[in-house]
Amino acid sequence: MPLVRRTVGIAAFFVACSVAHGVTPAERRADLETAAQALWGTHPYLAQEVDRGRWDATLAEIDAAIPDLDDAGFFLAISRLAAMAHDGHTSVVPGRVDFMGVSYPVRFRLVHDGLLVMDAAPEYGDCVGGRVVSLYDTPVEDLFAALADDFPGDNPIAGAGWTEIFIRFPIVMRAAGFAPGDALETTMTVVTASGEERSVTLAPSPPGDPHVFGPAPEGWPTVRDGWAEPPLSERRPGERHWFTTIDEGATLYVRYAQVQDDEDETIAKFAERLWAFAAENQTIERIVFDVRGNGGGNNYLNQPLILGLVRSRFDEPGRSFCLIDRDTFSAAMNFVGELERFTHTIFVGEPTGAGPNHAGDNESFALEHSALTLRVSQLWWQFSDPRDSRRWVRPDIAAALTIEDWRTAHDAGLEAIRAFGEVPAHLTGQPVGRWRRLTQRREWQGLIGGGQGQWQVGSPVRE
Repeated sequence: MPLVRRTVGIAAFFVACSVAHGVTPAERRADLETAAQALWGTHPYLAQEVDRGRWDATLAEIDAAIPDLDDAGFFLAISRLAAMAHDGHTSVVPGRVDFMGVSYPVRFRLVHDGLLVMDAAPEYGDCVGGRVVSLYDTPVEDLFAALADDFPGDNPIAGAGWTEIFIRFPIVMRAAGFAPGDALETTMTVVTASGEERSVTLAPSPPGDPHVFGPAPEGWPTVRDGWAEPPLSERRPGERHWFTTIDEGATLYVRYAQVQDDEDETIAKFAERLWAFAAENQTIERIVFDVRGNGGGNNYLNQPLILGLVRSRFDEPGRSFCLIDRDTFSAAMNFVGELERFTHTIFVGEPTGAGPNHAGDNESFALEHSALTLRVSQLWWQFSDPRDSRRWVRPDIAAALTIEDWRTAHDAGLEAIRAFGEVPAHLTGQPVGRWRRLTQRREWQGLIGGGQGQWQVGSPVRE
Protein backbone atom coordinates (compact mmCIF):
# COMPACT_ATOMS: atom_id res chain seq x y z
CA MET A 1 0.00 0.00 0.00
CA PRO A 2 1.53 3.39 -0.95
CA LEU A 3 2.85 5.46 1.91
CA VAL A 4 0.88 8.57 0.91
CA ARG A 5 -2.43 6.69 0.99
CA ARG A 6 -1.65 5.57 4.49
CA THR A 7 -0.85 9.00 5.89
CA VAL A 8 -2.70 11.75 4.05
CA GLY A 9 -5.99 11.18 5.85
CA ILE A 10 -4.46 11.81 9.26
CA ALA A 11 -2.23 14.77 8.43
CA ALA A 12 -3.93 17.13 10.91
CA PHE A 13 -3.22 14.82 13.84
CA PHE A 14 0.41 14.38 12.81
CA VAL A 15 1.05 18.11 12.36
CA ALA A 16 0.22 18.65 16.02
CA CYS A 17 2.71 15.98 17.06
CA SER A 18 5.43 17.34 14.77
CA VAL A 19 5.06 20.89 16.03
CA ALA A 20 5.27 19.64 19.62
CA HIS A 21 8.72 18.19 18.91
CA GLY A 22 9.79 21.11 16.72
CA VAL A 23 10.83 19.03 13.69
CA THR A 24 10.52 20.87 10.39
CA PRO A 25 10.08 19.28 6.93
CA ALA A 26 13.60 20.42 6.05
CA GLU A 27 14.99 18.58 9.08
CA ARG A 28 12.99 15.46 8.20
CA ARG A 29 14.46 15.59 4.69
CA ALA A 30 17.96 15.89 6.12
CA ASP A 31 17.32 12.77 8.21
CA LEU A 32 15.91 10.98 5.16
CA GLU A 33 19.07 11.81 3.21
CA THR A 34 21.23 10.51 6.06
CA ALA A 35 19.23 7.28 6.16
CA ALA A 36 19.33 6.79 2.39
CA GLN A 37 23.08 7.35 2.17
CA ALA A 38 23.74 5.06 5.14
CA LEU A 39 21.63 2.24 3.73
CA TRP A 40 22.76 2.46 0.11
CA GLY A 41 26.41 3.09 0.90
CA THR A 42 26.95 0.78 3.88
CA HIS A 43 24.80 -2.30 3.47
CA PRO A 44 26.73 -5.22 1.93
CA TYR A 45 24.16 -6.20 -0.69
CA LEU A 46 21.25 -3.74 -0.81
CA ALA A 47 22.65 -1.79 -3.78
CA GLN A 48 23.13 -5.02 -5.74
CA GLU A 49 19.74 -6.58 -5.02
CA VAL A 50 17.33 -3.64 -4.96
CA ASP A 51 16.46 -2.02 -8.27
CA ARG A 52 17.70 1.58 -8.26
CA GLY A 53 14.52 2.85 -9.92
CA ARG A 54 12.39 1.27 -7.19
CA TRP A 55 14.68 2.70 -4.51
CA ASP A 56 14.51 6.22 -5.94
CA ALA A 57 10.73 6.00 -6.31
CA THR A 58 10.39 4.99 -2.64
CA LEU A 59 12.58 7.91 -1.54
CA ALA A 60 10.51 10.32 -3.66
CA GLU A 61 7.31 8.95 -2.13
CA ILE A 62 8.60 9.48 1.41
CA ASP A 63 9.90 12.94 0.53
CA ALA A 64 6.51 14.00 -0.84
CA ALA A 65 4.73 12.73 2.29
CA ILE A 66 7.05 14.41 4.80
CA PRO A 67 4.87 17.52 5.40
CA ASP A 68 2.09 15.22 6.62
CA LEU A 69 4.24 12.91 8.78
CA ASP A 70 4.59 13.05 12.53
CA ASP A 71 7.19 11.15 14.55
CA ALA A 72 5.45 7.79 14.15
CA GLY A 73 4.75 8.31 10.46
CA PHE A 74 8.38 9.18 9.73
CA PHE A 75 9.56 6.24 11.82
CA LEU A 76 7.35 3.90 9.79
CA ALA A 77 8.63 5.40 6.53
CA ILE A 78 12.28 4.86 7.48
CA SER A 79 11.47 1.39 8.81
CA ARG A 80 9.89 0.51 5.48
CA LEU A 81 12.97 1.82 3.66
CA ALA A 82 15.29 -0.25 5.85
CA ALA A 83 13.07 -3.31 5.42
CA MET A 84 13.87 -3.30 1.69
CA ALA A 85 17.16 -4.96 2.64
CA HIS A 86 15.29 -8.02 4.04
CA ASP A 87 17.83 -8.06 6.84
CA GLY A 88 16.95 -8.32 10.52
CA HIS A 89 20.18 -6.62 11.56
CA THR A 90 19.19 -3.52 9.57
CA SER A 91 16.47 -1.61 11.39
CA VAL A 92 15.40 1.70 12.89
CA VAL A 93 14.69 2.19 16.59
CA PRO A 94 13.31 5.16 18.56
CA GLY A 95 15.77 7.28 20.50
CA ARG A 96 13.32 8.23 23.29
CA VAL A 97 11.32 5.93 25.54
CA ASP A 98 8.17 7.97 24.93
CA PHE A 99 8.68 8.24 21.17
CA MET A 100 5.81 5.95 20.22
CA GLY A 101 3.45 7.46 22.75
CA VAL A 102 1.00 5.25 24.55
CA SER A 103 0.70 1.49 24.07
CA TYR A 104 -1.88 -1.15 24.89
CA PRO A 105 -1.08 -3.20 28.02
CA VAL A 106 -1.19 -6.54 26.20
CA ARG A 107 1.59 -8.50 24.57
CA PHE A 108 1.35 -10.98 21.75
CA ARG A 109 3.13 -13.93 20.19
CA LEU A 110 2.47 -15.10 16.64
CA VAL A 111 2.52 -18.90 16.70
CA HIS A 112 1.71 -21.67 14.26
CA ASP A 113 -2.06 -21.36 14.49
CA GLY A 114 -2.68 -17.73 15.36
CA LEU A 115 -1.82 -14.68 17.43
CA LEU A 116 -1.61 -15.56 21.13
CA VAL A 117 -2.18 -13.13 24.00
CA MET A 118 0.92 -13.91 26.05
CA ASP A 119 0.26 -11.56 28.95
CA ALA A 120 -1.81 -8.50 29.79
CA ALA A 121 -2.71 -6.02 32.46
CA PRO A 122 -5.13 -7.44 35.07
CA GLU A 123 -8.18 -5.80 33.47
CA TYR A 124 -7.56 -7.93 30.38
CA GLY A 125 -6.58 -11.08 32.24
CA ASP A 126 -9.44 -13.10 30.73
CA CYS A 127 -7.83 -12.64 27.31
CA VAL A 128 -4.51 -14.22 28.31
CA GLY A 129 -3.99 -17.52 26.51
CA GLY A 130 -6.58 -16.57 23.92
CA ARG A 131 -6.31 -16.33 20.14
CA VAL A 132 -6.75 -12.85 18.70
CA VAL A 133 -9.28 -12.80 15.89
CA SER A 134 -9.11 -9.11 15.02
CA LEU A 135 -7.49 -5.87 16.10
CA TYR A 136 -8.20 -2.36 14.81
CA ASP A 137 -11.32 -3.88 13.22
CA THR A 138 -9.01 -5.91 10.97
CA PRO A 139 -8.62 -9.71 10.88
CA VAL A 140 -5.21 -10.64 12.28
CA GLU A 141 -4.18 -12.41 9.07
CA ASP A 142 -4.86 -9.26 7.04
CA LEU A 143 -3.12 -7.04 9.59
CA PHE A 144 0.13 -9.02 9.50
CA ALA A 145 0.00 -9.38 5.72
CA ALA A 146 -0.45 -5.62 5.24
CA LEU A 147 2.48 -4.82 7.53
CA ALA A 148 4.84 -7.39 6.00
CA ASP A 149 6.90 -4.75 4.18
CA ASP A 150 7.06 -2.25 7.05
CA PHE A 151 9.29 -4.01 9.57
CA PRO A 152 12.71 -5.63 9.13
CA GLY A 153 13.51 -9.31 8.91
CA ASP A 154 15.58 -11.72 6.87
CA ASN A 155 12.36 -13.59 6.15
CA PRO A 156 8.62 -13.26 6.84
CA ILE A 157 8.65 -15.29 10.04
CA ALA A 158 11.38 -13.09 11.55
CA GLY A 159 9.62 -9.86 10.66
CA ALA A 160 6.60 -11.03 12.65
CA GLY A 161 8.55 -10.36 15.85
CA TRP A 162 8.66 -6.62 15.12
CA THR A 163 5.03 -6.57 14.02
CA GLU A 164 3.97 -8.16 17.33
CA ILE A 165 5.50 -5.22 19.16
CA PHE A 166 4.36 -2.29 17.04
CA ILE A 167 0.73 -3.32 16.71
CA ARG A 168 0.51 -2.41 20.39
CA PHE A 169 1.11 1.28 19.59
CA PRO A 170 -2.00 3.04 18.27
CA ILE A 171 -0.04 6.01 16.92
CA VAL A 172 2.15 3.74 14.81
CA MET A 173 -0.88 1.82 13.57
CA ARG A 174 -2.57 5.12 12.76
CA ALA A 175 0.44 5.99 10.61
CA ALA A 176 0.06 2.60 8.94
CA GLY A 177 -3.59 3.32 8.17
CA PHE A 178 -5.25 0.98 10.67
CA ALA A 179 -6.34 3.34 13.45
CA PRO A 180 -8.23 6.25 11.89
CA GLY A 181 -9.34 9.27 13.90
CA ASP A 182 -8.03 10.72 17.14
CA ALA A 183 -9.35 8.01 19.48
CA LEU A 184 -6.65 5.97 21.18
CA GLU A 185 -8.95 3.13 22.17
CA THR A 186 -9.61 0.16 19.91
CA THR A 187 -11.46 -3.14 19.93
CA MET A 188 -9.77 -6.53 20.20
CA THR A 189 -11.73 -9.71 19.52
CA VAL A 190 -10.38 -12.85 21.14
CA VAL A 191 -11.30 -16.51 21.33
CA THR A 192 -10.49 -17.25 24.96
CA ALA A 193 -8.87 -20.40 26.30
CA SER A 194 -12.35 -21.67 27.19
CA GLY A 195 -13.52 -21.24 23.57
CA GLU A 196 -15.66 -18.14 24.09
CA GLU A 197 -15.39 -15.34 21.54
CA ARG A 198 -15.45 -11.95 23.17
CA SER A 199 -14.58 -8.37 22.27
CA VAL A 200 -12.84 -5.98 24.64
CA THR A 201 -12.04 -2.29 24.38
CA LEU A 202 -8.31 -1.71 24.75
CA ALA A 203 -7.34 1.51 26.49
CA PRO A 204 -3.66 2.52 26.34
CA SER A 205 -1.23 2.62 29.23
CA PRO A 206 0.90 5.74 29.86
CA PRO A 207 3.67 6.73 27.42
CA GLY A 208 7.10 5.20 27.75
CA ASP A 209 6.02 1.70 28.73
CA PRO A 210 9.28 0.10 29.95
CA HIS A 211 7.97 -3.39 29.28
CA VAL A 212 8.05 -3.41 25.48
CA PHE A 213 10.71 -6.13 25.69
CA GLY A 214 11.56 -8.50 28.51
CA PRO A 215 9.35 -10.18 31.11
CA ALA A 216 5.82 -9.08 31.91
CA PRO A 217 5.38 -6.46 34.62
CA GLU A 218 4.78 -7.78 38.10
CA GLY A 219 1.10 -8.44 38.67
CA TRP A 220 0.22 -9.08 35.03
CA PRO A 221 -1.48 -12.40 34.29
CA THR A 222 0.60 -14.44 31.82
CA VAL A 223 0.12 -17.61 29.82
CA ARG A 224 2.81 -19.13 32.05
CA ASP A 225 0.51 -18.92 35.07
CA GLY A 226 -1.21 -22.11 33.92
CA TRP A 227 1.95 -24.19 33.78
CA ALA A 228 2.44 -27.00 36.26
CA GLU A 229 6.16 -26.61 35.53
CA PRO A 230 7.99 -24.71 32.78
CA PRO A 231 9.36 -26.51 29.73
CA LEU A 232 13.09 -27.19 29.72
CA SER A 233 13.80 -24.24 27.47
CA GLU A 234 12.34 -21.84 30.08
CA ARG A 235 14.15 -23.28 33.10
CA ARG A 236 17.24 -21.75 34.65
CA PRO A 237 16.52 -18.23 33.35
CA GLY A 238 19.53 -15.98 33.10
CA GLU A 239 21.93 -18.83 32.30
CA ARG A 240 23.28 -18.60 28.77
CA HIS A 241 24.29 -22.24 28.44
CA TRP A 242 23.70 -25.36 30.49
CA PHE A 243 23.04 -29.07 30.04
CA THR A 244 21.31 -31.98 31.72
CA THR A 245 20.20 -35.51 30.92
CA ILE A 246 16.55 -36.37 30.31
CA ASP A 247 14.60 -39.44 29.19
CA GLU A 248 16.15 -41.55 31.98
CA GLY A 249 19.62 -40.61 30.83
CA ALA A 250 19.13 -41.43 27.15
CA THR A 251 19.21 -37.80 25.96
CA LEU A 252 21.81 -35.12 26.63
CA TYR A 253 19.90 -31.84 26.48
CA VAL A 254 22.01 -28.73 25.86
CA ARG A 255 20.38 -25.34 26.32
CA TYR A 256 22.28 -22.76 24.26
CA ALA A 257 20.37 -19.55 24.96
CA GLN A 258 22.97 -16.95 23.97
CA VAL A 259 26.26 -17.01 22.11
CA GLN A 260 28.12 -15.15 24.84
CA ASP A 261 30.44 -16.18 27.63
CA ASP A 262 28.92 -16.30 31.10
CA GLU A 263 30.63 -14.32 33.86
CA ASP A 264 31.56 -17.57 35.61
CA GLU A 265 32.24 -19.78 32.57
CA THR A 266 33.26 -19.19 28.98
CA ILE A 267 31.63 -21.17 26.17
CA ALA A 268 34.99 -22.87 25.62
CA LYS A 269 35.05 -24.09 29.23
CA PHE A 270 31.38 -25.05 28.99
CA ALA A 271 32.11 -27.10 25.86
CA GLU A 272 35.04 -28.79 27.56
CA ARG A 273 32.82 -29.76 30.47
CA LEU A 274 29.99 -30.87 28.16
CA TRP A 275 32.12 -33.17 26.00
CA ALA A 276 33.90 -34.63 29.02
CA PHE A 277 30.52 -35.47 30.56
CA ALA A 278 29.33 -37.05 27.29
CA ALA A 279 32.49 -39.18 27.09
CA GLU A 280 32.08 -40.37 30.67
CA ASN A 281 28.44 -41.35 30.19
CA GLN A 282 28.39 -43.87 27.37
CA THR A 283 24.73 -44.78 27.96
CA ILE A 284 23.64 -41.45 26.45
CA GLU A 285 22.09 -42.22 23.07
CA ARG A 286 21.59 -38.78 21.52
CA ILE A 287 22.30 -35.10 22.00
CA VAL A 288 19.83 -32.23 21.58
CA PHE A 289 20.96 -28.61 21.18
CA ASP A 290 18.19 -26.13 21.93
CA VAL A 291 18.81 -22.73 20.28
CA ARG A 292 15.19 -21.56 20.26
CA GLY A 293 15.10 -17.92 21.30
CA ASN A 294 18.88 -17.55 20.88
CA GLY A 295 19.33 -14.10 19.33
CA GLY A 296 23.08 -14.44 18.85
CA GLY A 297 26.25 -12.88 20.20
CA ASN A 298 29.82 -13.65 19.09
CA ASN A 299 29.91 -16.37 16.44
CA TYR A 300 33.60 -17.10 17.03
CA LEU A 301 32.61 -18.66 20.35
CA ASN A 302 30.68 -21.47 18.63
CA GLN A 303 33.75 -23.41 17.52
CA PRO A 304 34.36 -25.61 20.61
CA LEU A 305 30.78 -26.90 20.47
CA ILE A 306 30.95 -27.62 16.74
CA LEU A 307 34.36 -29.32 16.85
CA GLY A 308 33.35 -31.31 19.92
CA LEU A 309 30.29 -32.66 18.13
CA VAL A 310 32.30 -33.57 15.01
CA ARG A 311 34.73 -35.57 17.19
CA SER A 312 32.00 -37.21 19.27
CA ARG A 313 30.08 -40.44 18.82
CA PHE A 314 26.91 -38.38 18.24
CA ASP A 315 27.90 -37.15 14.78
CA GLU A 316 26.00 -39.76 12.85
CA PRO A 317 22.45 -39.79 11.43
CA GLY A 318 19.77 -39.91 14.11
CA ARG A 319 21.96 -39.11 17.11
CA SER A 320 22.27 -35.32 16.95
CA PHE A 321 19.32 -32.90 16.91
CA CYS A 322 18.90 -29.15 17.09
CA LEU A 323 15.71 -27.33 18.13
CA ILE A 324 15.22 -24.12 16.12
CA ASP A 325 12.64 -21.35 15.84
CA ARG A 326 12.12 -17.92 14.32
CA ASP A 327 14.15 -16.31 17.13
CA THR A 328 17.24 -18.34 16.22
CA PHE A 329 19.22 -15.45 14.78
CA SER A 330 22.62 -13.87 14.13
CA ALA A 331 25.47 -15.81 15.80
CA ALA A 332 23.02 -18.57 16.74
CA MET A 333 22.16 -18.80 13.06
CA ASN A 334 25.89 -19.16 12.34
CA PHE A 335 25.89 -22.07 14.79
CA VAL A 336 23.01 -23.67 12.87
CA GLY A 337 24.83 -23.09 9.59
CA GLU A 338 27.92 -24.89 10.83
CA LEU A 339 25.87 -27.74 12.27
CA GLU A 340 24.19 -28.15 8.90
CA ARG A 341 27.40 -27.98 6.89
CA PHE A 342 29.75 -30.06 9.03
CA THR A 343 27.57 -32.52 10.97
CA HIS A 344 24.64 -34.92 10.58
CA THR A 345 22.41 -32.86 12.88
CA ILE A 346 18.66 -33.08 12.26
CA PHE A 347 16.73 -29.84 12.75
CA VAL A 348 13.42 -29.77 14.59
CA GLY A 349 10.89 -26.98 15.17
CA GLU A 350 10.11 -24.07 12.87
CA PRO A 351 12.25 -22.12 10.37
CA THR A 352 15.08 -19.98 11.69
CA GLY A 353 15.05 -16.18 11.80
CA ALA A 354 17.71 -15.87 9.08
CA GLY A 355 19.50 -17.89 6.45
CA PRO A 356 22.91 -19.51 6.92
CA ASN A 357 24.35 -16.74 4.70
CA HIS A 358 23.24 -13.33 5.95
CA ALA A 359 24.31 -9.76 6.71
CA GLY A 360 25.24 -8.56 10.18
CA ASP A 361 27.54 -6.45 12.39
CA ASN A 362 25.46 -3.32 12.12
CA GLU A 363 26.67 0.25 12.45
CA SER A 364 24.51 2.95 14.05
CA PHE A 365 23.57 6.21 12.33
CA ALA A 366 21.78 8.97 14.26
CA LEU A 367 18.81 10.63 12.58
CA GLU A 368 19.20 13.44 15.07
CA HIS A 369 16.26 15.65 14.16
CA SER A 370 13.77 12.78 14.33
CA ALA A 371 15.19 11.08 17.44
CA LEU A 372 15.76 7.81 15.57
CA THR A 373 18.74 5.48 15.35
CA LEU A 374 19.26 3.59 12.11
CA ARG A 375 21.25 0.37 12.34
CA VAL A 376 22.78 -0.85 9.08
CA SER A 377 24.62 -4.15 8.52
CA GLN A 378 28.21 -3.82 7.36
CA LEU A 379 29.36 -7.39 6.77
CA TRP A 380 28.27 -10.47 4.85
CA TRP A 381 28.57 -13.71 6.79
CA GLN A 382 28.71 -16.85 4.66
CA PHE A 383 28.33 -20.18 6.43
CA SER A 384 26.97 -22.19 3.51
CA ASP A 385 27.53 -22.64 -0.21
CA PRO A 386 27.84 -19.26 -2.03
CA ARG A 387 24.89 -20.29 -4.22
CA ASP A 388 22.71 -20.90 -1.16
CA SER A 389 20.14 -18.11 -1.21
CA ARG A 390 17.85 -19.48 1.51
CA ARG A 391 16.44 -16.90 3.88
CA TRP A 392 15.99 -19.52 6.61
CA VAL A 393 16.85 -23.11 7.49
CA ARG A 394 13.70 -25.18 7.51
CA PRO A 395 13.25 -28.01 10.01
CA ASP A 396 13.61 -31.64 8.99
CA ILE A 397 10.86 -32.35 11.51
CA ALA A 398 8.17 -29.65 11.78
CA ALA A 399 7.28 -28.96 15.39
CA ALA A 400 6.21 -25.34 15.57
CA LEU A 401 4.54 -24.43 18.84
CA THR A 402 0.78 -23.84 18.85
CA ILE A 403 -1.42 -21.80 21.14
CA GLU A 404 -2.32 -24.94 23.08
CA ASP A 405 1.38 -25.81 23.45
CA TRP A 406 1.99 -22.42 25.05
CA ARG A 407 -1.02 -22.81 27.35
CA THR A 408 0.12 -26.19 28.62
CA ALA A 409 3.95 -25.88 28.44
CA HIS A 410 3.96 -28.73 25.94
CA ASP A 411 7.26 -28.99 24.05
CA ALA A 412 6.31 -30.31 20.62
CA GLY A 413 9.95 -30.30 19.52
CA LEU A 414 11.24 -32.56 22.26
CA GLU A 415 8.23 -34.84 21.80
CA ALA A 416 9.01 -35.18 18.09
CA ILE A 417 12.63 -36.08 18.87
CA ARG A 418 11.53 -38.71 21.38
CA ALA A 419 9.24 -40.23 18.74
CA PHE A 420 11.90 -40.19 16.03
CA GLY A 421 12.49 -43.53 14.37
CA GLU A 422 14.19 -44.45 11.12
CA VAL A 423 16.34 -41.76 9.54
CA PRO A 424 15.06 -40.69 6.09
CA ALA A 425 17.42 -41.56 3.25
CA HIS A 426 18.06 -37.93 2.31
CA LEU A 427 19.51 -37.26 5.78
CA THR A 428 21.98 -40.14 5.78
CA GLY A 429 24.53 -38.83 3.27
CA GLN A 430 27.46 -36.50 3.70
CA PRO A 431 26.44 -33.20 5.32
CA VAL A 432 28.25 -31.02 2.78
CA GLY A 433 25.22 -31.02 0.42
CA ARG A 434 22.55 -30.55 3.07
CA TRP A 435 21.49 -27.12 1.80
CA ARG A 436 19.98 -28.87 -1.24
CA ARG A 437 18.26 -31.65 0.63
CA LEU A 438 14.54 -32.39 0.44
CA THR A 439 13.42 -30.33 3.44
CA GLN A 440 15.20 -27.24 2.15
CA ARG A 441 13.47 -27.42 -1.23
CA ARG A 442 9.94 -27.35 0.20
CA GLU A 443 8.05 -24.26 1.24
CA TRP A 444 7.01 -23.60 4.81
CA GLN A 445 3.52 -22.40 5.67
CA GLY A 446 1.78 -21.74 8.93
CA LEU A 447 2.93 -18.32 10.13
CA ILE A 448 -0.72 -17.83 10.90
CA GLY A 449 -3.88 -19.74 10.12
CA GLY A 450 -2.64 -23.23 10.87
CA GLY A 451 -1.32 -24.24 7.45
CA GLN A 452 1.27 -27.00 7.73
CA GLY A 453 2.71 -26.82 4.23
CA GLN A 454 4.07 -30.11 2.95
CA TRP A 455 5.17 -31.31 6.37
CA GLN A 456 3.40 -33.83 8.51
CA VAL A 457 3.87 -32.15 11.87
CA GLY A 458 5.99 -34.21 14.24
CA SER A 459 7.31 -36.52 11.53
CA PRO A 460 10.42 -36.22 9.35
CA VAL A 461 9.95 -35.30 5.70
CA ARG A 462 10.47 -38.29 3.41
CA GLU A 463 10.65 -38.82 -0.33
